[in-house]
Amino acid sequence: MTIKVALISTKVTFFDDRCTGTLPRHTTDFPDLLNRLITAMGSEGVLILTAPVAKSLGFPTTPEEAEQDNTEHELAVAARAAGWSVNRIGAWSTFHARKRPTVHVAVRELVADDCPLWARQSGDMVRAFRIWHHLTGRAWAGAPGRVGLEFLRSCDPRPRDEHNRPRPVLWRFDGGPAPDKAYELPLSPGMWQGEPPDAGPHVHGYDLTRAGIAATNVVEVAPWELRYVPKPSPDYRPGTAGWFRIEVPPWNRPEMPHPAGYAHNRDELRWVTTPTILLLEELAAEGVIDKPRIIEAYVGPAKRIFRNYTERLSHVFYEAENLRSKTDREAIQNGVKMSAEQAWGRLNSPEISDWAYRRDWHYAGIAQKRCTVWRRAWLVGHVDNRWPVRFDDDRIDYLAASPYPMQACPASLPLHRDIRSTPRLGSFHIAGNPKQVIAA
Repeated sequence: MTIKVALISTKVTFFDDRCTGTLPRHTTDFPDLLNRLITAMGSEGVLILTAPVAKSLGFPTTPEEAEQDNTEHELAVAARAAGWSVNRIGAWSTFHARKRPTVHVAVRELVADDCPLWARQSGDMVRAFRIWHHLTGRAWAGAPGRVGLEFLRSCDPRPRDEHNRPRPVLWRFDGGPAPDKAYELPLSPGMWQGEPPDAGPHVHGYDLTRAGIAATNVVEVAPWELRYVPKPSPDYRPGTAGWFRIEVPPWNRPEMPHPAGYAHNRDELRWVTTPTILLLEELAAEGVIDKPRIIEAYVGPAKRIFRNYTERLSHVFYEAENLRSKTDREAIQNGVKMSAEQAWGRLNSPEISDWAYRRDWHYAGIAQKRCTVWRRAWLVGHVDNRWPVRFDDDRIDYLAASPYPMQACPASLPLHRDIRSTPRLGSFHIAGNPKQVIAA
C-alpha cells in the first residue's frame, strides 16, 4: 500500500492516517530518510516536518531563513550528492529524481499562514493532504497559487486549430501584443453607486457563488499568440478573442453602472477584452447603447479552453460535501477556492512563474465575472423592477422593506435557499452578515 503524505514530529509519525508513535531512525540524515520514505510512496507525495525535526535535518525554520537564496543550501548540496534534484530549500522544497517519486517537503510552522489544508491537530492536517491528493490526483505542494497553476496545466487543454488538429496552448506570451496599460476591473462601490429607490429601509447583499470559477468556465480567450490588427472592419470581432481598443459609447441609464466597467470620459478610447465587447454588442442589439467602434486589436481565435479545468475543480468541491468531518470538508473546499483564485492572479505576473504569463487571460476572467454579475442585475431590474444600489465584485446589494434577506430577495435572482447544502455554481447566496441599515 502506497502512502501519499507523511508527518514527522518529535513525538509521533504519521503515514497517511496511521500513527506509529515512533520516529524513523537516523532522522538527522535527510537524504537517508528520503530514500527510505520513497519505498512506501507512489509517484508523488508530501512530507511534513515540524520545526524541531526540520531544524535537526537542516531545513530553515524561520520566515527569514526560508526567504533567503537557498539554491546552494547545504541540505540541497547533500541531496544532490545523493542523486536528487532540488532547486532551493524553503518553506516548501521539492525533491525529484529519475525513476524515483517526487517528494514535496513542507515545514509545518512556515506554511500555516497560506495553506488551507493546515490544521492544529497533526492527524487532521495529514488527513486533509491525503484527501486532496485522492480527489485531485495530485499532491498539494506549495502556495495556493502554485498548486492552482499546476492543476490548471495538468488539465492539458488542447483546443483544435484551423486545421481541426489538437494544439497545445501557449502558456507564456511575453510579446508586445498585450498593451502595457490595458486592464479590466471588477465592479466596486467606488466605481458606481445607484440612487436609492423607494423600496424600503433595509439593504441586503447577495453573492454569486464561486464567481471566479464560473467565469473561467465560460470565458473565451485566445489559446495561442495574439496578432495585431490595425484597422478592423466593423464586423471583424466575431470568432476572435484578445484585446480591443474601442471608442467607449455613452451610457445614459443611471440605474446601472456602465457595462464597459469603470467610470469613463465621453469618447474615451480604452482597451477591453472579449467579455466586455460581447456585453456591449448584446446591449447595442437591444438598442440601449451604441455599438462600440473597434480602433485596433490584438487577437487570436476565440476558444473556451478551461472547461475541463473548472469541471474537475467543481468535482473536487462537491465530492468534499460527502466528507463526514466538517474540518475536512472546509479544508478541501477552501483549497479549491484559494488555489483557483490565486492561480488566476499569477497569470498577470511575469516574475512569479517561469512558464505561465497571460495578461489577456487574466483580465478576460475579471471582465467575464463582472459582465456575468452585470447581466443578472440587468435582468432582475427588467423582470422584477428591482435595481441594485451597490456592487462589490460578485456581490449585488438591494434595498427592501423586509429585514429578512431570503424573503427580500428579488424573484428572478437564483438564490440558494437550502441552508443545509452548499450553494451550486452560478447560484447566488446571502452575503455574510448582510447590513440592515436605514437608507439615507
